[in-house]
Amino acid sequence: MARLFNVTGFYTGCNVIESLLQSTLECLYHQTCIDKLQSYLLSSPIPVLALVDSPSLSRYPKTTTVNNLLSNLMTERLGWSYSYTQYYQACSPEYCSYQTTADNTKINTIYIVFLMFFILGGPLSVLKLLISALTKIIVCCVRKSPRQIVPEASIIYT
Repeated sequence: MARLFNVTGFYTGCNVIESLLQSTLECLYHQTCIDKLQSYLLSSPIPVLALVDSPSLSRYPKTTTVNNLLSNLMTERLGWSYSYTQYYQACSPEYCSYQTTADNTKINTIYIVFLMFFILGGPLSVLKLLISALTKIIVCCVRKSPRQIVPEASIIYT
């Protein structure tokens, strides 16, 4: 297969996923590359502008691999800051308590019974009973079916 043109930063190989993870998005920073891709992939190109390579806009340089972008969940920065001390002071609980309900105990009991059933071979026991019953039904039906009479051929020895 003839190569139409090189896509900057894109790798090909036997395993598509591995190739994609090692590739970069450099082509998206060049308008000519985007235009070439659109001319080969789309019958009617849509207006797409190239990305701007500016360290002030993104912490990722244009040579960052797709694998690195995915490893960082494509986030530019995380803005979370938690202060559990401030949270506790804002809530200022007077006391903490918890209460269990009877429904929860019933659910736990049922869960334990089913768990023991499966651990002790419940499904296997049920399967043995079903196969045994099915076998008896089949044998019973076969015995009740009319038997074919096969004529015996007499052999006369002379």
